[in-house]
Amino acid sequence: MDVLNHFSNDNDNGEDDRLYADGIEEEDIQPEETHSASLPEIGLLCCGACNLSYDRDAVVRRLPELLPEARFVTARSGVRYAALLVVHGCPIACTSEFNIAVPEERRVRMGAPEELPSALDRLRRIICR
Repeated sequence: MDVLNHFSNDNDNGEDDRLYADGIEEEDIQPEETHSASLPEIGLLCCGACNLSYDRDAVVRRLPELLPEARFVTARSGVRYAALLVVHGCPIACTSEFNIAVPEERRVRMGAPEELPSALDRLRRIICR
């Protein structure tokens, strides 16, 4: 499918050119057995990896095993998701959330691996409402 990144650029022929986030494909984080329409979708935004202070990609790859009750997908502008997870790679937290159709109370942000447990707990509370 699509790479895990929030950057996009519409080219002249109307197609959406996505910039790669360190080569991580959505299939790399979404095991085949969890592809189900019945699972709530969590939109995922990752930073551009310009100043990583931890292995953000390793954290992202673990998400499906740590939260199997949801399906993580690359967040797209204007699409509604059960929740949004924004993964910043450093304390600057510059990941753009512009045009993401998820209310603020359903957005979860993390910028360090030690924030993962609390981010997962918050996502569970959001999708189980």
